[in-house]
Amino acid sequence: MKFLFSLEMTRNTLISLRYCMGAMALLLTTTCGSPPAGCPDCSDDLQLTSILPDDFPFRTLEVKWNALNGTPAIDDPSLLCEDNFEEVLLNRHLRAGLGNWTQCKILLGTVFGSTANYGLFDDPDLSVGAPGDIVRTRYADLFFPVDGTQSRLASLVDEGSERFAATDKSVDLYKTMVFNQLSEEGQLKVLIGTNGLFNERMNEYWVLPDVDNNENTGLDSRQIVEGSDQEGVDMAVKVEVSENGTRSNTTLYKAEEREFQQQPTSRELLKTELFTSEVYISSPEECTSSPVFQEIELNFSREALVRYSHAGEVDLSFSNGLKLQAISVGTAADGGKVMDKCPERPMAVLR
Repeated sequence: MKFLFSLEMTRNTLISLRYCMGAMALLLTTTCGSPPAGCPDCSDDLQLTSILPDDFPFRTLEVKWNALNGTPAIDDPSLLCEDNFEEVLLNRHLRAGLGNWTQCKILLGTVFGSTANYGLFDDPDLSVGAPGDIVRTRYADLFFPVDGTQSRLASLVDEGSERFAATDKSVDLYKTMVFNQLSEEGQLKVLIGTNGLFNERMNEYWVLPDVDNNENTGLDSRQIVEGSDQEGVDMAVKVEVSENGTRSNTTLYKAEEREFQQQPTSRELLKTELFTSEVYISSPEECTSSPVFQEIELNFSREALVRYSHAGEVDLSFSNGLKLQAISVGTAADGGKVMDKCPERPMAVLR
């Protein structure tokens, strides 16, 4: 079941629809008769540890709920003991307002003014699932433009308009996220999100950090990744994924004087994990799920950033920013070479 909502936000708050649609819609329960079996773990999102600093305050959102044609409760409001879709959405807000979205430190405000006017739309994206299905991810694609927060969290969305065949969607990148957790957990996390599932073919996923955001230190990325175009790369990490994600191998290269050279590493220095996001469909009888896309997560330890950076003294406060780009390279089902970049041009973040 899927609902859309628009946000009337303070200038300090911006949140991803992709995350919250899943978190909110999956909490839906019935108000009459026996409750649906639903998803036994649907309320887990309320128990997640916040990805934001402890001193970051909760923010309040005023929400305008909208619905998509094709969702069972909209096509038949009596499923929720309501007479029309407006009453369905009103009660949807009341239920959602009972929860605190603790992972993103968000509270939902009351319905008033323009937020009480509901909209009804066709599902804008039918590339995955049936109309009204929910696709849920592990992280919110979000920025919080509050002093001090942008220096710890960044989300870069692919701006490209490439068209990938359905069998090549694992090369299609839609986001690169960066979490500066050096002060709390001693690591820098980089997350690469794909638009599909790993297949039996070998795909390469590259992360090219310029730790000091200085083109005069480091090397040209074209020396190691054909088709890339980033100056000043301090290190390069390649993650090879094959056999539908059951096999992976991570290799780290340091920018030496004239070329990139492979370095010995360990999971204590650089840890790579693969994750799968699923579409959840809840009905009165059961909750079903199926995988729809996958993510690559890299965790750089403080020691790895210092040891493998080409820069002399590494400023781990990133006062000048951290520039990076993620690149995927693979072989298409027709045998041709395919690649994608996210972002399309290297971008400085965390400053």
